[in-house]
Amino acid sequence: MRKTAVLLCALLWAGMSQASALPLWKSIAKGHKLPRPYGVGVDFFEMKQGYEISALKFSLPGHPNGFSVPASLVDVNNRVHHHDIKLDAWILPFVNVFAIYGQVHASTKVDLSKINLSSLGLPALDTVALNYQGSVYGVGGTLAVGGDHWFAEATGTATRTNLSGDFASTESSRSWQSRVGLVRGPWQAWVGAQKIDVKENHKGTIVLAPNFPPVTFDVSLQQRATWTPTVGARYDLTDKFAVTAEYGGGDRKTALISGEWRFGDSD
Repeated sequence: MRKTAVLLCALLWAGMSQASALPLWKSIAKGHKLPRPYGVGVDFFEMKQGYEISALKFSLPGHPNGFSVPASLVDVNNRVHHHDIKLDAWILPFVNVFAIYGQVHASTKVDLSKINLSSLGLPALDTVALNYQGSVYGVGGTLAVGGDHWFAEATGTATRTNLSGDFASTESSRSWQSRVGLVRGPWQAWVGAQKIDVKENHKGTIVLAPNFPPVTFDVSLQQRATWTPTVGARYDLTDKFAVTAEYGGGDRKTALISGEWRFGDSD
């Protein structure tokens, strides 16, 4: 995916010098004002959600093959701060493609307090915090339709993250988002829904209790929520610059603030 993202960024950047080439098939949108075809954006994104455990294993004394923990006994919560730069282009009047590159800082808290290991001579366990950060890159696309006073769109994004932190960690995600909204002058406002499928894996060594030797662990995580609602607005300060704010509720709390610069001919 990294090579795909780099290649798409290079093509988008090179294409900005030939702005009049896009979008293709402009004639099908005759009579409607199209956005400028190329864009550079900056996104700031926060997310907080619960996780489910796909698998959790400890290498405890007396269990050389590992000690598996029932997922129902573990409560997991995740918090993410993400910021990125996005390059995009309208290749057709109704199709936009984009590539992103940014940084992510996250913390996943695994509550082990419900696990009873008294038979192994261990006291009650506490919460393990997995802190990590890294570079994120990805690609995506948007399919959009609309008129002078309304619009509807669906967006899909796939990302991978190179992580560093306290443990050996990997993360990948795929997201889908739909929006339906109104256009009033420079304002757009919408309601929508989003689904963010996240897969994380963390491996390392931790101390579960005082006076007990460190143990190795391997935990695989995925999101708990499926589709959650969103509401947002965009304001075009000019036809070249706009700002966007969006909030997501339900079992997944999200907040997005972004700024976008557009280039090229809008005719």
